[in-house]
Amino acid sequence: KSVDINRADSFELQSLKGIGSVIAKRIIKYRDALGGFYDLLQLEEVYGMNSQTFMEINHLIKIDDSIINKIDINAVDDVTLERHPYITKKQASIIVKYRNNHGGFKCLEDFAKVKIFSTSELEKIRHYIKF
Repeated sequence: KSVDINRADSFELQSLKGIGSVIAKRIIKYRDALGGFYDLLQLEEVYGMNSQTFMEINHLIKIDDSIINKIDINAVDDVTLERHPYITKKQASIIVKYRNNHGGFKCLEDFAKVKIFSTSELEKIRHYIKF
């Protein structure tokens, strides 16, 4: 039986081999901070998740990425932005200042013009922002 990582509660996560209560709570906390997972590999970003456990469970996990909570990049303040694990306090401040000076972002290409994220960071963040 597969477990949807974006919907699972602590009990369901603990049904997976190698996932105890501590890791289950960390997965949920990280999922909530992110707004949901879009890729299985993000589980490796959870503190305490080791590659052996990940290899044992990754085939048992599915992801419903339609329920990812997206940030309205044109409406939020820097404090809200910096709560996201992929955005630093400095980046959040720069995003808001850029938006205030240049107007709202219409698309990812507009957002990329801020030039504070690497290509790989932008690839991760794009799943969590809406315009």
